[in-house]
Amino acid sequence: LVYSSGSTVFNSVTPGEYLLRLQSPNVIPRLYPDLECADDCLAELAQAQRIVIPNTTEDVQLAFQARRYPMISGVLRDAQTGLAISTQSGDSAIELLRLGGTTVQTFSVNAQGGYFLRGVPPGSYVLRARPLNYLPSVHNGFQCSLPLPQCAQFTAITLTRASPDQQVDFSLSPLGRLIVSTTTATQNTLALSAMTPSGQVGSTFFLFGSPTNGPVVNGIPLGTQNFGIKSSSII
Repeated sequence: LVYSSGSTVFNSVTPGEYLLRLQSPNVIPRLYPDLECADDCLAELAQAQRIVIPNTTEDVQLAFQARRYPMISGVLRDAQTGLAISTQSGDSAIELLRLGGTTVQTFSVNAQGGYFLRGVPPGSYVLRARPLNYLPSVHNGFQCSLPLPQCAQFTAITLTRASPDQQVDFSLSPLGRLIVSTTTATQNTLALSAMTPSGQVGSTFFLFGSPTNGPVVNGIPLGTQNFGIKSSSII
């Protein structure tokens, strides 16, 4: 247990020889005093310096020089307006993925459109932004399907323990918006379906209550589509 001050105390330690290991989710594992190691440090134990606790009442003070893993941070902006994109609570707008498409972690952005991925271990990654109502995009601006990296111009984010923090911003294109109105008011749920020219239903959006005032439906898929609306109370 490490306190907010960065210190910790081991009480009632039996005299003898010990090894001290530092582990934290955001910090590179280290054996005392300055031996960086793999996740469990087992392979490096023979190289570590032993700590001798004497059979006295005198306290022993030790200091680590900890080093954290690199951080990835950035801002999501609307490509049309340049304004920051904030997300609703629970909307995972940022994905960190392996090159094969496996999700490592998902994150939300704050009210200013910013995100912070702390403690990213060494490796090669894909960073994808997919906030609600925006076209998903990988970190270099390409709308590529997974798994990657079959995109010809795709460049992975590769981090080592010595890498500096990374600043990765996104400029995202909003999906279509549709204003819906009907000539007949109804209090029942309306189902608005987007269909391809061949008649295949793609996405369905549910509208509650009367849409006679023209509610806005966000997140409409791009492309040429037909729209149909139905309800139990109207034709």
